[in-house]
Amino acid sequence: MLFLLFSILLILLIIIGVPVGFSMGALSALLLKLETNLPLVAIVQRMSSGVDSFPLMAIPFFIFAGSIMSRGIFAKKLIDFAYALVGHVRGGMGMVAVLACMFFAALSGSAVATAACIGALMIPSMTRLGYDDDFSSALVASSAVMGPIIPPSVPMIVYCCATTGASIATMFMAGVIPGVLLGISLMIVCYFTAKKKGYPVGEKLSAKEKFKNFIHAIPALMMPLIILGGIYGGIFTPTEAAVVAVLYAVLLELVFYRDMTLKEFFKIAEDSAISSAGILFVIATANAVSWVLATLRVPQMLTDAVLGFTNSKFVLLLLVNIILLIAGCFMETNAAILILAPILAPIMASVGVDAIYLGIIFIVNINIGLITPPVGMCLYVVDNISKVDFGKMLRRVIPMLIAEITVLLLLTYCEPIIKFLPNLIESIKH
Repeated sequence: MLFLLFSILLILLIIIGVPVGFSMGALSALLLKLETNLPLVAIVQRMSSGVDSFPLMAIPFFIFAGSIMSRGIFAKKLIDFAYALVGHVRGGMGMVAVLACMFFAALSGSAVATAACIGALMIPSMTRLGYDDDFSSALVASSAVMGPIIPPSVPMIVYCCATTGASIATMFMAGVIPGVLLGISLMIVCYFTAKKKGYPVGEKLSAKEKFKNFIHAIPALMMPLIILGGIYGGIFTPTEAAVVAVLYAVLLELVFYRDMTLKEFFKIAEDSAISSAGILFVIATANAVSWVLATLRVPQMLTDAVLGFTNSKFVLLLLVNIILLIAGCFMETNAAILILAPILAPIMASVGVDAIYLGIIFIVNINIGLITPPVGMCLYVVDNISKVDFGKMLRRVIPMLIAEITVLLLLTYCEPIIKFLPNLIESIKH
């Protein structure tokens, strides 16, 4: 009952426009004051300890690296490469947008950054070629969901810090196949929509032109390989990998491509610092909320109540999906993870669902919420770029949303898909 009341109050505060971090901080203080005799200074102490974490240092660096990539020439090179692969098939330009989002996801780790960068480049191009602007907008917004699923991923780092037994490196590797499956599902939607609407087929490039586009894209494509290869090769930790990503992006943009001025670089650094501060503040207040709820034994009470209702793994997985899809409609991604992961992880662990398996289900669910109102950040970012009628775009999102939920259910009830790459890497190591 206490958790339900807290959830309702949090949603109401968010709806009336109170920032998520302030909402959670105020509610955690209110709960502490009303339900315990502990001093309010404990909230500040928990907020401080919540961000005093070496793994969390990866977040500002990955955000910085992604921001550099999104402002530079990287995205254009990736789009050219994607066009060389699928631009000539039916619905090809739509598939190019999906592939570009997949490639850019491996650089930025952010859905909103992916939507903003690829949307600004692809939506006008698709519209000029005869694609409906509402379809183009809906497709880019839906494809941007892959940003935090294909590694590196800021929400994955947050999840691993919020739960025990979850390795950031393993989470990164486990996200690859789910991200690819989401991309394939959206490309299937592209193909059938293009066939129905009669969207044009792009020009087929020669082998020489395809090879040229591939060569130009190699520097950008190398970044995820360096990050994941370095982590799994034991060369550096995920946090150190984030620093390497920044250095690599700076080297390419300022030295190799020379596509960015120092003035632009410092503006990107400033914007990245502001974004990072916002995320870390949400993490700090969410940590305080989790501690207050744990002090009041809310997770234990919920675990007992849920397991008293059912101890079926498959029923609980379905219940978790429903909870997370609803939470994704109303809550900011990192806040939802930090509040719900410590509560749901013990429940699912009791029926044999480990932290990595649950983590991927968590990340996919919550990020699907980025294309569902009222929060739906990717929808608003893309709508701001295209200026399309929001209602029309929302209707075009529906088949894409169905495709993504289908993939989600496949991942939920077919654990080997999630575990395949991590298990393969471990077997190669040994």
